[in-house]
Amino acid sequence: MNSQPPPSSMSIALHLLGVGVVVWSLTGETRPLWVNILAYLAVAAWFASSVVLRIADRLVPARHTNVGAEVACALLATLTGGLASAGTSGLALVPVVIAVGALIGATEYPLFCGVFAGALGIVAVGIGAVVADIPAISVLAMMGGIVIAGLLGFSRRQTRISDDALELLREREFAARDEARRVALARDLHDLLAHSLGGLVIQLDAAEALLESGKAEAAAERVGAARTLAAQGLGDARRAVAALRDPAIVGPAVDSAAVLADIEDLLAAHRSVGGTANLVSDGRTDRVPANHADIIRRTIQESLSNARKHAAGSPVAIEMHWHDDRVTFTVTNPLSASTALAASGGGHGLLGMRERFIALANDSSLVAEADSRAGEFRVAALLRMPGQAE
Repeated sequence: MNSQPPPSSMSIALHLLGVGVVVWSLTGETRPLWVNILAYLAVAAWFASSVVLRIADRLVPARHTNVGAEVACALLATLTGGLASAGTSGLALVPVVIAVGALIGATEYPLFCGVFAGALGIVAVGIGAVVADIPAISVLAMMGGIVIAGLLGFSRRQTRISDDALELLREREFAARDEARRVALARDLHDLLAHSLGGLVIQLDAAEALLESGKAEAAAERVGAARTLAAQGLGDARRAVAALRDPAIVGPAVDSAAVLADIEDLLAAHRSVGGTANLVSDGRTDRVPANHADIIRRTIQESLSNARKHAAGSPVAIEMHWHDDRVTFTVTNPLSASTALAASGGGHGLLGMRERFIALANDSSLVAEADSRAGEFRVAALLRMPGQAE
């Protein structure tokens, strides 16, 4: 059960006004003493539950401490008000219908409390009517008032339950968005570290070896290549941060030539650290969404990083086919014996690649597997364009 927020000043004021009107009305006629006692007791219980305890709710936010007292006061108002209703021409019924509606309508109270209060009120009205000897139609009208109050309270309860469910759904949506951003950040960080820093390590190791052998000019070239890789990594990091800050800014659609130019930059960086790569592409399209272009670039970037780690020096072959509704591409490299560097991988890169395709939710797919018969590791991707999923 979810507790309701503290009552407003307007709500307390309306209850206080209602109590005053009923008390003023009760003083206008002469009735049996027992009727007056029960009627005023019902009003007092109403005043306690709807005014006194509500003020306490505002002063002490721990609302659950007053729930038991509120239920007890509501049941007392229902019992005494029901017994006195017939003798007061229905005036004492006011605390009854308010108590029943409040108990059924508030989700912090068990539903059976409200149902029990309604049944208690109906029985009490019947007993009071027998003693007061009033027409049956009046008794039925009073009982009907209690039933209507219960139905209104139940409607209010359902509305609150729906509001609580909607709020919970919103919280879960916010949590899911935060989780998606966290996963996206993890993917981007992995790509940046694996590609940029991995290339830097290779370049700097080579520069160190060249310096030790006295080849200063060649070492300077390696350092320059390392600087280029660092600059590219910094640019990638800035783009990743910008995308996380405002996911709505994804950039305009590009054509396949622009994507191929980015891929050539990746291949140049791969070759600069001693790798070998070849790109074959056919077809073209002039409407590749920015996020799809990024997925293509990230997938090939991660594939090249994996090739350097698991099959250093082996040739990498990239084959791409462009269509208006889809892009298919494969990245293959020969298998090689596991090395210490290869064993250091945690599989996060492949997982990140798959997550990018799954997140599109449009029948795009990626398969990465080792083919021992062909002696190669192969990444095969199918990327659907928006609105073209089958």
